[in-house]
Amino acid sequence: TSARRGNRKMSLQVYGEVNKAVVHWSEGKDNETRVIENSMSSTRFGFMGEAKFSPQWKAGYRMEFGLDLAEDVVPFVRHSYWWIEAPAGRMSMGRTSMAADNIGGITVASIDVAAKMLTVTGSMFEAGAMFHDIRRNIVRYDTPSMGGFIASASWANPDTGDKHPYDVAIRYAGEFSGFRVAAGGGLSQQDHGLETINLAAETRKRVIAGSASMMHLESGLFINVAAGDLKEDTGFGGDARVYHTQAGWQRNIFGVGSTAIFGEYAVTRTKGADEKPNLLGAGITQSIDAAAMDIYLNWRRFDNDVK
Repeated sequence: TSARRGNRKMSLQVYGEVNKAVVHWSEGKDNETRVIENSMSSTRFGFMGEAKFSPQWKAGYRMEFGLDLAEDVVPFVRHSYWWIEAPAGRMSMGRTSMAADNIGGITVASIDVAAKMLTVTGSMFEAGAMFHDIRRNIVRYDTPSMGGFIASASWANPDTGDKHPYDVAIRYAGEFSGFRVAAGGGLSQQDHGLETINLAAETRKRVIAGSASMMHLESGLFINVAAGDLKEDTGFGGDARVYHTQAGWQRNIFGVGSTAIFGEYAVTRTKGADEKPNLLGAGITQSIDAAAMDIYLNWRRFDNDVK
């Protein structure tokens, strides 16, 4: 009741989430336990609104603020943009997600709050900056849904030089023959330095990534698969490929919300490197619908084998 609309025609929605975790990690004789900000789906709060100005046209806005992964820092702007939507699709302008953001983390199961695909960079809760949280000042276009398919494209301000980052993506979601399915793929040309909290690289990269998820609704069995391919034109490091799969079972066992039990495996291959790191993991998530809450327990083991 204390948050009110600015006028009678524009709606207002206040939203947010808090996602904290206790993480314990060990590497040989070294180990540590601490409370962290979980970057799989980090703490945030925001405001959204929209209004119709004709039967088929509407416009709106979104402002969202998040917390950095470091401690005792001020909130930063995650989204600040306006959009306009017509029968031909939606156009957005401002700071928001590029078209291929999170294209490698699609899932129909309620496990991404604890274990997002293509997050295999070596820390239990470190998001993969090449595939997630790709936000810039952009112009973005999304088509209307056509048979469950939505295509997107975005163009961004350059960080340095005169090269503008851009990307394209296509997504699908639907149900048929007792299965729920979601999938997507995208190509991203990321110029010098990504505007994310996880990476400050000065290089030019081309990223191709995609993921797919399927659940059998009667049994609750599901599988997720994802792959990402990184090619560097300049800078440090080498070309790399990441493969990630998750599988499990999800049901409303206790009557309060979905319980999901899953296992996962991922492998990374970097051109010219002897190391071939891989990930083995397992976890359980419990949704409590009446409190809009998720509780989770996740285990991951990283091995950096030298071949």
